[in-house]
Amino acid sequence: MDNKVYSELLGSIELADEDFYFKGVELTNENIFDESKKLQNCTDVKKLQYIINHLYDLLDDVDTLTDMCKNDDKTYRFLAEKLQKQKNEVIDSDGYELFIK
Repeated sequence: MDNKVYSELLGSIELADEDFYFKGVELTNENIFDESKKLQNCTDVKKLQYIINHLYDLLDDVDTLTDMCKNDDKTYRFLAEKLQKQKNEVIDSDGYELFIK
């Protein structure tokens, strides 16, 4: 992963000796996105079902917000933004691939 991708993922970071540090922790592909945690490598059906259910529930909640906030775009956007962050409870991405937490 190149420096630009790290910058996009982490926002403001400090560059020192071409290694990235975030709050004093060196960030590398190995400790952010472990190859063994790629979604495509998961064979645990129960874990995959849990992830699918969690993500579907989030989509359903956003759909419910659409009905609840028909005339209030500001409230809808605020609540939808809070809901979408919950996807990171079960899955993460480097911008190219998905990784199970």
